[in-house]
Amino acid sequence: MPDCTGALHSIVMNISAEQISHQAANKHVDTQNLLFYAQLAILILLSILLETLRAAQLQGFARAESCFVEGAREMFVNKQYVMPLLYNVPYFDKPPFFYWLVISSYKLFGVSLLNARAVSIAAATLTIAITAIFIKKVIGQKTALLSAIILTTNIGFCEFAVIAMPDMLLCLFTNLAIFSAYMAIFKDPPKRELYLFLMTFSFALGWMTKGPVAILIPGGAILISLLVFRQKPNLSIKDLFLCLIVFLAVLIPWHLAVCKEYGLSAFNWLYLQGNIGRFIGGTSSYNFGHKPTYILINLLGNFLPWTILAIPALCCLIISTLVQKKFTSVNKFLLLMMFWVGLSTLFFSLSRSNWGYYSLSVYPALSIITAHSLTNLESRFSTKKLAALYLTIAFGFIIGILIYTFVFLPVKAKNNTFLNFAAPIKKLPPQTCLFFHTDLYGQYLLIDYIIFQSGHIPAWCDQAKLVKITSSSSPFVALMPKVHFDELSAIDKSKFTILENENISWLNFPGCKLVNEAQPGDPIQLVLVYHSQRP
Repeated sequence: MPDCTGALHSIVMNISAEQISHQAANKHVDTQNLLFYAQLAILILLSILLETLRAAQLQGFARAESCFVEGAREMFVNKQYVMPLLYNVPYFDKPPFFYWLVISSYKLFGVSLLNARAVSIAAATLTIAITAIFIKKVIGQKTALLSAIILTTNIGFCEFAVIAMPDMLLCLFTNLAIFSAYMAIFKDPPKRELYLFLMTFSFALGWMTKGPVAILIPGGAILISLLVFRQKPNLSIKDLFLCLIVFLAVLIPWHLAVCKEYGLSAFNWLYLQGNIGRFIGGTSSYNFGHKPTYILINLLGNFLPWTILAIPALCCLIISTLVQKKFTSVNKFLLLMMFWVGLSTLFFSLSRSNWGYYSLSVYPALSIITAHSLTNLESRFSTKKLAALYLTIAFGFIIGILIYTFVFLPVKAKNNTFLNFAAPIKKLPPQTCLFFHTDLYGQYLLIDYIIFQSGHIPAWCDQAKLVKITSSSSPFVALMPKVHFDELSAIDKSKFTILENENISWLNFPGCKLVNEAQPGDPIQLVLVYHSQRP
């Protein structure tokens, strides 16, 4: 009997010890999860703060954001939400989803450049969060947090987080789609239907943001991965049918609305000329003449300061792929990311119409590959020394951004004297006509900024028309090179009040009439004149 009692006591003690050990392990996991999400939250809050400060300090339009900011304002003012507008004319260049989000921001917070840029800030924030949370699930916490740090602190991602263009929104949707595709197609998770829905819905919203490119490149990377892994997609006929239903449910309503209002010809530019035509250089305005190495050089340059670590990480991944005979789950995911980076670089290198920021969508993938490679170094080097290296690079970048925000941007805004032209026009009654001299045609950074800030839709006038409208009794305001104002007769000049007189540099590419008189970058004197109503 005593032996039985002792044995029972031993069993009870072992079970208790296992329970205590299990509870301790759970508490440790909970603590680690709490620490991870706390660190991620701090990183995201810091990112939002830095991005908002830069967006507020960045005066005037950057890159091509004027088309989207002003286009959304005109849609909002005219209550026309089917097709983007520019100068009150349908603008068949991009699908409207980004415009709709900007319009929503205008409705909530008012029409301003900062509120338009809030859409990109939100998209960048969600991209960082989704990347970190997904990588935590697939690879681990260290790689996830380091991926988020690298993504937040590289030049290209940081720049486009505050620019009101659809590229950051496209980055969000394509990454959510390819992450979900990995779970739904390459694995068999419990909530597989949810991942399929997220994949399809994200691809559809990506299409509604920037067209078929949202599916073409990440979809191509998925197909390449399936071929390399010799794996059949984990999809049934039912799955494919449901995906098709979700995809069409997102796309068809808008396409039908466009077709009803503008006819099938609207899709000629949107899809044929705007996509295929751009790729083959069918129109001279989008044939930029960049060298085949342009995209790769920009990708590596814009990924600084992490490029020096990303290159060996990619090389190691390629070498390990060649020597491996069997792919682990993590290897498959990393290779999917690498194929995406490679296919994107190749595709846009072959395109005749390309800009460096076309690669923005693959920055999270490059961040993940780099972070995973650096995490593996912990077995060879001191964890504390590596952490110190990462934090030094990240904080150095943040300090650089702060200097750029509070030193460089204010100086740049002060030198951009063309911003001053918008203020006097904004004070005039909305019905006052706004004329731009035809010699300013092509100076879109100047013209679009004045239109957006003043709310006036412009008309064009040459010298003969300018002389003709001075005899009218209607008030108007005109912006022109001073050399043409001086050509007016003394009587015509007396009818004008000069509101602003500035020396500016040509703001866009060569192509305007005065380019033969002054090279781009040389100062040109412009005058803003007001023709008051005469009896």
